Amino acid sequence: MVEHMRARRLIALAAAWVLAAAAPATARTDDTLYDQLWGLRRIGAESAWEFSRGAGVLIAVIDTGVDLEHPDLKDNLVPGLSVVGEGQPDDKHGHGSLIAGIAAATAGNGEGIAGVAPDAKVLPVRVFDSAGSATSSRVARAIRFAVDVADRRRAKLVLNLSFVGPPQPHGAIDGESGTAIFGDEAVKKAIADAAASGAVVVTAAGNDSTPHTAFDPSSHQGIIVVGASDKNDRCTSFTNYGEGLDILAPGVGILSTYWNAPDNRSGYAYADGTSMAVPFVAGAAALLMAEGLNNVETVERLISTARGPGLSCREEGNRYRILDVAAAFGVPRDDIGDADDTGEPSTPIPSALILQGERTDPVIMDSEKAAEAAGSGDQVSEVLRITPLRVLAASVLFVVLTLMLVARTFSEP
Repeated sequence: MVEHMRARRLIALAAAWVLAAAAPATARTDDTLYDQLWGLRRIGAESAWEFSRGAGVLIAVIDTGVDLEHPDLKDNLVPGLSVVGEGQPDDKHGHGSLIAGIAAATAGNGEGIAGVAPDAKVLPVRVFDSAGSATSSRVARAIRFAVDVADRRRAKLVLNLSFVGPPQPHGAIDGESGTAIFGDEAVKKAIADAAASGAVVVTAAGNDSTPHTAFDPSSHQGIIVVGASDKNDRCTSFTNYGEGLDILAPGVGILSTYWNAPDNRSGYAYADGTSMAVPFVAGAAALLMAEGLNNVETVERLISTARGPGLSCREEGNRYRILDVAAAFGVPRDDIGDADDTGEPSTPIPSALILQGERTDPVIMDSEKAAEAAGSGDQVSEVLRITPLRVLAASVLFVVLTLMLVARTFSEP
């Protein structure tokens, strides 16, 4: 009887091993391009998701609009506004869709990527036309609109301003430009009023390799200026720096959602720029605000917990630290070391397109092509090939063990 029971237990264990072998390996999410999201992992987003995923926070993407039908975005969108003529804030350019995906693409939907704050909502506000042109009055109006929407929805607000521009001549109030004019008084007042209302305002440092940022919030609290770092935690060669820079975030080879205007379809693209770094911080801010921090506390937490001890973007006196949202939630990390402070900037992907003053080189593709371009096509297909082989091997072993155990059990007196 004892041998019979032992045989049954061993057979059960063998069967359990077969089932385990047959089951596919599980990832943190089932998003098909998740392995390509180096920036998401670099900032420790997975650890932060144990505490918050951004629910209840509104991220206003004030940009070229957002692809309203993108399968990785549409479930996280709320009705927005186009201040460029009539109609919906549908992206006719592509830049805004890139930003929205980094900040808050849907996670766990078996599609494409995941955003930093996958349960936050995106408010698309289109201020740039299809050529990437806007006026400062549009931007100021868009910021006020976002504050009003957040107030009506009783939601906490993060403003994502992934654009830059030179100041207008003194005294000018409005004027055509390829970017928003942060030097414009109406824009500066709208930003200050938004911060005063409780919003976190996240702006881009700019991509001119200059020792001053496109916007310096000076004494305003609740505002954070972001530069771009690379995969080795070094400043990119293009990011602006200087006294106005608060933090660095991933900004090279960033994969995100995209609207491919020439083909009139949704897709994914890789891009560079401080534009791409901003939504990493905007998403991180949403995670903290969802847990009850106000805008000033959120910005202070992100800056104080940034990964250090800090590095120099050029050979100058300031030292900058890198976004670490896991640390912002108090999660220790042993998967990352200190930045390599060589004083030398990294070299980004060659840039062919200057977009709203932002350096970027989108590589347009669908999910399958994106995986292949990032070197994961073989890996993905290999997993699919290995799984049936594991099942076959486990099944053969199960049969052999079963026959041996049964023979042994019944051959003994």
